[in-house]
Amino acid sequence: MPKSAFTEATFFLQELGQREYAGKGNADKMKWAFDRARGWKDLSKYADRYLAQAINLNRMDLIEEAVRAGASFDVVFPNGRTLMHYAAEAGHPGMVEFLHKKGLKVNVVDKLKQTPAHLAASHTDKPRIGHPKTIKKLHELEAALEELNELDESPVELAVQKGYISTVKMFHSIDPQLLQGHSIDGGQTLMHRAASVGDKEMIQLLHDLGVNATDPDFAGAAPQMYAQLHGHDAAVKLLQSLAKKGTAPAPPEA
Repeated sequence: MPKSAFTEATFFLQELGQREYAGKGNADKMKWAFDRARGWKDLSKYADRYLAQAINLNRMDLIEEAVRAGASFDVVFPNGRTLMHYAAEAGHPGMVEFLHKKGLKVNVVDKLKQTPAHLAASHTDKPRIGHPKTIKKLHELEAALEELNELDESPVELAVQKGYISTVKMFHSIDPQLLQGHSIDGGQTLMHRAASVGDKEMIQLLHDLGVNATDPDFAGAAPQMYAQLHGHDAAVKLLQSLAKKGTAPAPPEA
């Protein structure tokens, strides 16, 4: 279970008085607690939250229980998130499609101006992978993948920062311009972002996908300088090597 989903589930169980299981950090016991909660007389009071966590767990049986208890698919939580946000964050493409058929929107924003695509691109318990299948499903449902959140970050930028290689590849397969033409606040490119965190694998991937390793930001600083400022010596060496080779031609679209 993604960390954020676990936090929400923990809060849910605390509200229901299940402090014995809340906060133990064990996903199996969390699922057991949800199963045990089925049929509680006071479940209707927490039906919407129960529904959100059932979606996080990708459990249709719990979804049906929540709906019988009075949960609404149209619920909007205090943070501005809808059930579509939670399905995308948890990386469940089938659930995203299910909710879309229920009438939920894929481009809705929460209070931080995050779309479901932002959450799918930046929340996962799968290092280096992310939720590429969920990004693909959102695209198929006509999600806008270039939307910016409150910090002016796009979904692909978040994926780069998090180091989700497979997700970045998915963005490129959907539309190479999501990488090639991306310009962040201050003129930074995705290569600047990867250099800032010293992610050599991401730097190499971006180069292989045609992102220039030497394009400067608006202040004239190349990605190499960002790597130097953050003490990423190995990334500096890689960027120097890529600069000598020039930008690799972007691979043909599939």
